Formats: sequence, structure tokens, C-alpha cells
Amino acid sequence: MLSEEQRGWLYRAVAKLVLIDERLDNTEQNEFNEVMQALAGSLDMMDVQDLMRSESFSRPLTAPREITPERAWALFVELVRTAVVDARLATAEKAYLNNIMDCLGFAELGREPIFQWIELMAKAHSIENGFAVRLNQIIPQPKA
Repeated sequence: MLSEEQRGWLYRAVAKLVLIDERLDNTEQNEFNEVMQALAGSLDMMDVQDLMRSESFSRPLTAPREITPERAWALFVELVRTAVVDARLATAEKAYLNNIMDCLGFAELGREPIFQWIELMAKAHSIENGFAVRLNQIIPQPKA
């Protein structure tokens, strides 16, 4: 269970990640809307715009206090899932995830395998999306 501080951190991190991509697909848009609703308390565009202009939203992320390695990893995995939901990892998203690793205290060494895993996650989403497009071939509808 995330603390209120950790939840707020994750919401801000997800919102910033989605905005960095600059190419929102429907899944990312839905995720962004959910996050902004949680942060702003509403989906009213004025509230969302006020939040995005706020000093607390625009300042760089710092690690939540007293975060365990397990919790840092869990927060990071949630961000990775958001980053690859559109089946691609933009250069800006990769740079942002690297900054998040800095923020959460990840060691510099050993990041390459993590990025390889992230690329595999993006590829897996691409394959999944390909199956979704061909559902009528994969699961044919019974003839009436």
C-alpha cells in the first residue's frame, strides 16, 4: 500500500511521463485523465490546467521520504508500464526514466539490463496490440 506521499509522487511522475511522450494514444490519454483527476480532484479542464501550471507540479521530482528499495522498484515498474503502454519507448521517455532511476536511488551500474527489459516490455505490448487487431481471426465469432 502506497503512502499518501508516495501516491502523490507516482501521480505526478506518471502525468509528467505521459506529457513527455507528446503523442498520446487512447490508453495513455485514459491513464493521464485518471492521474489528473486524482491530482486535481476533478477532470474540469480549468482545474487540470491550474494544476499543471502550479509550482508543485512543475518542480523536479525528488524521491519520497523513507522509501525502501522494494517500494522504489514498485513505483518504477508502474512508470515503465505507463511508458510502454503505447508499444514504443520514445527517447524522451527513456531519458525521463533514467532521471527517475536517479531520483529513486538506482545505482548507475546495471541500468543497461533494466533498459533492455523496458524495450522487451514495449515489444510485448506491440505483439499484444497486434493480436488485439486480429481478434476476429484469433477468436472467430460463431455463425448464427
